[in-house]
Amino acid sequence: MRLAVLSYGGCLPSALAIPLDLLIAARTVSALFDEGRFAPEVDVVALSEEGRRLAPSAVAPDACGAPDCVVVPGMFVASEAELGQRLDALGAEINWLAANGASLVASGCTGVFLAAKAGLIGSRTATTTWWLAPKLAEIAPEATLDLGAMVVADGPLITAGAVYSQIDLTLYLIERFGGPELARRVAQYTVLDGRRASQMPYLSPGALAGRDPLLMEIERHVRANPGAASVASAAEACGVAERTLQRRVRAKAGLAPGDFIKKLIMGEAERLLLGTDRSVEEIADLCGYSDAETFRKTFRRYQGQSPTALRRSRGVRRNASRR
Repeated sequence: MRLAVLSYGGCLPSALAIPLDLLIAARTVSALFDEGRFAPEVDVVALSEEGRRLAPSAVAPDACGAPDCVVVPGMFVASEAELGQRLDALGAEINWLAANGASLVASGCTGVFLAAKAGLIGSRTATTTWWLAPKLAEIAPEATLDLGAMVVADGPLITAGAVYSQIDLTLYLIERFGGPELARRVAQYTVLDGRRASQMPYLSPGALAGRDPLLMEIERHVRANPGAASVASAAEACGVAERTLQRRVRAKAGLAPGDFIKKLIMGEAERLLLGTDRSVEEIADLCGYSDAETFRKTFRRYQGQSPTALRRSRGVRRNASRR
């Protein structure tokens, strides 16, 4: 198997190094435990002087033959406008991605936008860094965005979420081509928690809402009424039709409206867990959950850990009389 990791101007050094380091680790671990069955050839490919400066050992595309998989790292940008400027400067890399014929393209974070510009997404399902999802929807309007997922594989396209999901992306590749046991051992030897299923716990609906007046109104409504908030109540409070609200949330936040509202409710629950002495059961009730166990499961899904684990991790101790 032959992999090519693309180095380009503006690419994050860590996003370039992560797949290289983990693939080296996978080769080493494979040699220890399964007679080196996983031994991919890995090249760093650069089409520009900037890419070669970032990775001095990089080779030109024609020097590595036809790769089975191209890995496209991400770049860090501060705005959609900056992303657009960066993409405009990467025409050679985008054209190469469109024409190289690799059977797989694996891109993470803003690297997904290079794949989109190369026409590789089309109507496939993809993910990207959560705060730029609306921009990806503009560039690839036929795509289905699964913003909650950390890694999405759809045919010859593999996409991953924000910057350090490059770890999850590479572990996915190791699992896909070397097997789940090798991926588990690599995570063990490199002190990683293994592949994470979702980037939902890291998503900030407030940051998404701040980019659109209607989403800001929805946020205010949910935070004021967490126990009664729903798509219908938010639409009524904002004075718009439900269908209008649903379209706007999907377009501006890249989330299903129900997920956007539940994420806001769980954010309010987190504030109450960390800032008050109320019991989990009381907070569940305030957030509209008559069953505390259902609340706990929902909280874990959207915030990444249980209410009790959150309090413990932040050093919050409840008064014994209120346990």
